[in-house]
Amino acid sequence: MLECTNDSFTIDQRILFARFNIKVPVVGNMYSIRKKLITQNGPAYLLNEIINPKIPNENSGPEGEDYCFEVSWATFRFSILDLPEVEQEELDYT
Repeated sequence: MLECTNDSFTIDQRILFARFNIKVPVVGNMYSIRKKLITQNGPAYLLNEIINPKIPNENSGPEGEDYCFEVSWATFRFSILDLPEVEQEELDYT
């Protein structure tokens, strides 16, 4: 599990997110990793709890074609939580 520790974005990022209706991680919320990526800006995650539409890339592909991607979230925005496993007996409150 991950906890979001940084949900500060630049004004340009916020404008982009609003334009494409992108949902963002929120400080204090817990998330799980759907996929780990290496992006041009460094390591990032796609999250199970946030699935956004693909948006067009500013740059074209290697052969000049346009391509789209889902916004991913830089790993520095999260703390990894090691949650202890809970035994079933601990969950029964009867």
